[in-house]
Amino acid sequence: MKTMQKGFSVIELMISLAIIMLIMSMVAPGLLKILNKGDRAATQNTLKLVDNAILEYKSDVHQLPEKLEDLDKRPEGVTGWNGSYLPDKMQGKEVLDNWGEPIIYKKLARGSAKPYELYSMGDPTKEEDRIDA
Repeated sequence: MKTMQKGFSVIELMISLAIIMLIMSMVAPGLLKILNKGDRAATQNTLKLVDNAILEYKSDVHQLPEKLEDLDKRPEGVTGWNGSYLPDKMQGKEVLDNWGEPIIYKKLARGSAKPYELYSMGDPTKEEDRIDA
């Protein structure tokens, strides 16, 4: 009488692993694309929050902030400041996009179509991926 062995043979394990790896190689690119869309959406949301904070600052102080830190801490010599203008989760920290890179704010020269630029450089693994507010 033959006794049945418990468990899997090495060949069965290797075939199972190969099938799992094949499935993962087909799923991974789609999953990465979905995750990247989430990072873009979260960064766009951060840009909207900061843009609104800039507009609130301008409404109170009657000028644009010199830098993003002015939205969180009262700049020297500024009257009318009624902040912090940033949401609680952003206070006391550098404003970052969802990739952990700084949000960029630049005041433009008077007479420009928009008085400032606010943007993220986007996904650091891509060449041109700028996300504007």
